[in-house]
Amino acid sequence: TSICLNIKQLKLFKKDNNGVFWGVGIAKNSDLFLPTISGPGKHIVFYKSSEGCGNQVSITVDTVPKIAFSSPTYFCNKDSSFDLVANPIGGLWTGTGVQKNTLNPKLAKSGNHRLYYSLNVNACPAKDSLQVYVDLPLSVQISPSIDSACYGDILTLEATVNGGLIAYHELKWSHGQLGNKTYYTAKQTGELIAIARDGCSDPSMDTARILVHPRIWSKTLVSDSVCRGQKGWAYVTLGYGNPVKRSWFHDPQYMGDTLFAFADNRYRVNLTDQNTGCMGDTVIEITGYKAIQAGFSIQKQNNENCLTPLDANTVFFNQSTGGTSGTWHWGDGTSNPFVPNQNEIHTFAGTQSSYKLMLSIRNEGNCTDTATENICYKDTVIYYLPTAFTPNGDGINDRLDCAFWGTSEIQVRIINRWGEIVFESTENNITWDGNYNGNPCMEGTYAMVIEFKGNKQGKRIAYSAVTLLRTKSQ
Repeated sequence: TSICLNIKQLKLFKKDNNGVFWGVGIAKNSDLFLPTISGPGKHIVFYKSSEGCGNQVSITVDTVPKIAFSSPTYFCNKDSSFDLVANPIGGLWTGTGVQKNTLNPKLAKSGNHRLYYSLNVNACPAKDSLQVYVDLPLSVQISPSIDSACYGDILTLEATVNGGLIAYHELKWSHGQLGNKTYYTAKQTGELIAIARDGCSDPSMDTARILVHPRIWSKTLVSDSVCRGQKGWAYVTLGYGNPVKRSWFHDPQYMGDTLFAFADNRYRVNLTDQNTGCMGDTVIEITGYKAIQAGFSIQKQNNENCLTPLDANTVFFNQSTGGTSGTWHWGDGTSNPFVPNQNEIHTFAGTQSSYKLMLSIRNEGNCTDTATENICYKDTVIYYLPTAFTPNGDGINDRLDCAFWGTSEIQVRIINRWGEIVFESTENNITWDGNYNGNPCMEGTYAMVIEFKGNKQGKRIAYSAVTLLRTKSQ
């Protein structure tokens, strides 16, 4: 028979009321076995009946086992199983969150808990308890949890972490940033997740819903191209149909949907989506043809304000821009087609005292411009008469060359000392080789008689002299 040391007494059975028990642990003159007297171990109890018959019984007194715990008493709030360890082994664990010989802190929930351990060693049952603490679960909360933004806005969100091991809190956002505060560039509607960890507890997460309004973009209708300086129009609206408020940078007071403004220019407009409040701006161009400007300058052969016979072939420098076609009007009833980037030369007959010059040009859009200038013409005769020449065949001044400008009639005679006409011409440009009838004229001075008439002048006579020398130059 086995009993536990903590049993107060064991009553022994006897058929003979007069029989007696003796041995270690037997109370004097009784049938009671007292473990507290016998102590632990194996004991023999003897018995003798009144008739003298004897017997004996073996009683083992077992010691009450002492339970020792080696399990931790602090647990993070984690959905996991942790071994519960006690000595002696083989007992039974009970309590909130206990699964067989393990504890699941998440099932136990946060707070203080008492866990019980019981076992039987031979005849002795034992039971003890272990108090443990399960920490608060990690929790994270994003503020704001729902946010709306315009495309391209930079949002600031903050997350608060509670519970768990505060000193080891770590927060990571789904777009890769770390820390309690994050910045997010709004480009598309979606979710932003914050995940909190402490290296022990179960991670916690919270989600913020980000609503990104449509990106501001516009559609523009513009008028056909018009000439620069004229007004065209542009109609601007949002490309996705929302109502819009417009503000034109060049005229903040004007908020109409259609702009009427000078063509070949750009205009910036601010657009506000009236449903979302989001803003954007764009630049529109009212198309127009490039500026066109007619212009020219005159190259004169003299320092006078008027043209003279020296300017018979006058050069006109084309200073126009933007023109693709047009006409030069010379004021004398004649004209020439305009060629871009090309200068013009015109010959004036000199029959008018003034000429109204006009250059009219146009471009591919039929835009036009005109430049005019009134210029006077001085009716005069200008001539060039050398005073000597040397027809000796050395190639230097071998001929007498004379020139006349502005004459409508002219006759030139060269006369020797005997009154003979040795040369005669009616040309404005004459040349004499110093011969008469195929024979060289002798050296000497010859008279020149010039009869001429200008365009509007009467006939006049001019006289000059020219020296003929034949000695060759050294």
